Amino acid sequence: MNEDGFFTTVQVHEPGEPYSMRVQEGVETVPGLAMWTPHVFGRVQDIRDIAETSQLIHAYGSFHSLYADATGDAMVLELIGNEVIYTNIEGKFLVMTNFPNAYLADTPLETLQKIPYGGVDRYEAAYHYIEEHVDTFTAEDGLAALELAVNKNYYSPTAYSVVFDPSNQSIYLTIRADYEHVWRVKMDERVVESHKGFDNLISLDIDDEGINLKTLAAYANAE
Repeated sequence: MNEDGFFTTVQVHEPGEPYSMRVQEGVETVPGLAMWTPHVFGRVQDIRDIAETSQLIHAYGSFHSLYADATGDAMVLELIGNEVIYTNIEGKFLVMTNFPNAYLADTPLETLQKIPYGGVDRYEAAYHYIEEHVDTFTAEDGLAALELAVNKNYYSPTAYSVVFDPSNQSIYLTIRADYEHVWRVKMDERVVESHKGFDNLISLDIDDEGINLKTLAAYANAE
């Protein structure tokens, strides 16, 4: 998330699409687009405009990405075959796990549950929680939804969960599915503080090199 509240995230796309191990100059990749655009843009519509005029490919893996901005606009961008597909927000929220959101356009979620696509159960858990709490949704609700959607896969377990709150320039963070200990990053102050589950207040300045998640995990383990 940048200072304008423009947010991007990238996740592995299952089932996977063919991908390249080389990227030619002038070609955009799905994860690459999500990584550089927050440094320049502040609206989801900017990404739609770029994707419409760019050659987009899968590279170094198969991924899809979610974009959201402070106006409430959001979308999931996916490359299925050679077609760029947008799943735009309808209503007040949008959920993405690992299976292609594009599949929901013509396949009921109940049908997808019978197929081993990545994260269908986690999608359903997060979707129903958010749907129930959307009118009073808080950062704590965001963490609760992420806890319900935690990835317990042995080979790719949840490394960290993050809730971005553009209204107060804050990021709420848990590490290794430890939802008992919550950190808060104050973007405007460049500080990370213990927020929940700690006996004592911990406050760390964020320098240009950042803070390693192992450092934060060590503080939590020492409690």
